[in-house]
Amino acid sequence: MIVQKRRGEESMNGFHTGDEIALVACSNGIRLSGKAKMEELCTVLEEMGLKVWTSPCLYEQDGWSAKPKERAEVLMDCFRNQKIRGIFDVSGG
Repeated sequence: MIVQKRRGEESMNGFHTGDEIALVACSNGIRLSGKAKMEELCTVLEEMGLKVWTSPCLYEQDGWSAKPKERAEVLMDCFRNQKIRGIFDVSGG
């Protein structure tokens, strides 16, 4: 991790302490067996000083991912949200 001083703030590869980021699943939702890994990722990001928002479509529900339209709406909401400084698709595919 690169941390640099800029205008009196810490910067982590373009992010600053307190910046909000979003974790989304644009492809398939994460299986519930992967939930612990996602929680670990959130913890690491928060320890770096970032605020983490997770998509309501992040995980499979009853073995199914959210409908494509719903996942697309969530992604577009993230792009429109001025508070979100970064969007990370953690679903692969």
